[in-house]
Amino acid sequence: MEHTDIAIVGAGLAGSLCAGMLGKKGVSHVLIDPREAYPDEFRCEKFNHQQIELLEETGLAKNVLSDLMPVKDVWMARFGRLVRKQHYPHYGFSYHQAVNAVRRHHVNQDNFKLGSVQSITCSGQEHIIETSDGTEISAKLVVLATGANAALQKQLGMSQEMLSERHCLAIGFDLEPETDFEFDTMTYWPESASGKMSYLTFFRTNTGWRANLFGYWNLKDPQIANLKSDPFRCLVSLMPNLEKITGRFSVTGKLRVRPINLYQWNANQVDGVVALGDAWSSSCPGAGTGTTKAMNDALLISKTFIPRWLEHGPMNADTLSEFYNAPRKLEIDTESIDEAYKLRHITLSKSLYWQAQRWARFLYHGMRGKLASG
Repeated sequence: MEHTDIAIVGAGLAGSLCAGMLGKKGVSHVLIDPREAYPDEFRCEKFNHQQIELLEETGLAKNVLSDLMPVKDVWMARFGRLVRKQHYPHYGFSYHQAVNAVRRHHVNQDNFKLGSVQSITCSGQEHIIETSDGTEISAKLVVLATGANAALQKQLGMSQEMLSERHCLAIGFDLEPETDFEFDTMTYWPESASGKMSYLTFFRTNTGWRANLFGYWNLKDPQIANLKSDPFRCLVSLMPNLEKITGRFSVTGKLRVRPINLYQWNANQVDGVVALGDAWSSSCPGAGTGTTKAMNDALLISKTFIPRWLEHGPMNADTLSEFYNAPRKLEIDTESIDEAYKLRHITLSKSLYWQAQRWARFLYHGMRGKLASG
């Protein structure tokens, strides 16, 4: 039996950040994941200014950001017209690059356990984790950072509330321009309000160009089949003026299509187990709030709550609810859900209110673009 204070299950962004911060504080912990390095997976792929500030607050930013691609020249197109160019410093990357940067610089290999968790059982004030190789780990607190994988939540008897099933589709792909783009990032909003497309974004990473397309198709929609068979032609049919702004480009590699459900677990039903990021509640990738939620959860739990709980114990469900009800967490979680529904309404709703919202955004960004260029 191995013993530790904190067992973190899942070494994605939230879990790896949590381990890095606990390591800096000298807290006894183990980070458990079935992969030595995080694989190339379609997830969040930008850090905006708010997320950079959160990363800096963790104390882990400097080395991590040095491994990612800084970008600054941002273009925005609406209704088929380029309405804005600006300098907006942020970072572009593939998700696995960011996670592996955190692991490389801030996760001590002595605290890393390679394997998958088969079960978690309660034994008095401690929890026993059994891994795939038969190892048993005793921990005072288990931190679930397993993303959308629900196996352990179900095994622990947690219940899930489905907020919006099949809420949207997130589609990601690599691309290669015939002539390098003049921008570092471009967001292209739909040319009309009659379709199901939310927006398309191109961004530069340190390994090439990436694109994410967000919309409200279902997986059987002919548009998805068209995207898979001839992605460039389908994109141009969705956005006839796209090529005029970007120039010609080719889609390379595999098209990745991910349906998104909005859900929330009732994770505070279990003693000694706390859930972070998507293991607690999901977000809409198009709204861009998932990374903020994951970072904020990791920051709060590692810098504020775990040190307090270790000092004062015991870690029952009532005590752990302090984390779920923390004002800063509630604010960011609520904003994430609100932004998910707002993006859906502004894309699909034909009401006068949301039509006015679309035109207000067009005029706002057009005016800001003119002021910046003039």
